[in-house]
Amino acid sequence: AKVSPSAEQLYELALSRVGFCYYSFARTHYAEQIRNAKDDAAKEAIKKDVRQHFDKGTKGFNVYLDYIKKEKTFDKAQEDERKELQYGCMDCLAHIYLHPAVKTPEKVHELFKDIDVTYADKPEKISKAWTLTAPSIPDRVAASRFARG
Repeated sequence: AKVSPSAEQLYELALSRVGFCYYSFARTHYAEQIRNAKDDAAKEAIKKDVRQHFDKGTKGFNVYLDYIKKEKTFDKAQEDERKELQYGCMDCLAHIYLHPAVKTPEKVHELFKDIDVTYADKPEKISKAWTLTAPSIPDRVAASRFARG
């Protein structure tokens, strides 16, 4: 059976939003619960729970990012929509990687490595991406200095 173009667009939109649901829940859950934590053990349990939701969100975002790599389109409007959804996924992934419960800022740099090419016509997206990338820079500088001796 042939899928109508509107159904395909709705499928893509829904696919891109799966990760966002887990991300939003984890972020909200973390903020509310961590304030009410009684001790360090409770905080660690909350972080573990939040990390599990962030892991599911990360998987959801990556499913969409993999999908758009495999499923090419030649429709300009659909390509523009994909770029917006792609950036939204990448932005949320960056926030997950930078979150105190996850703390993997080095992944942000890899995530945005081609941002200046992919979004050359969107300087605001490049600027935001580099702002999110900044937390990974001190670790990279320290590592390169250590490697040089």
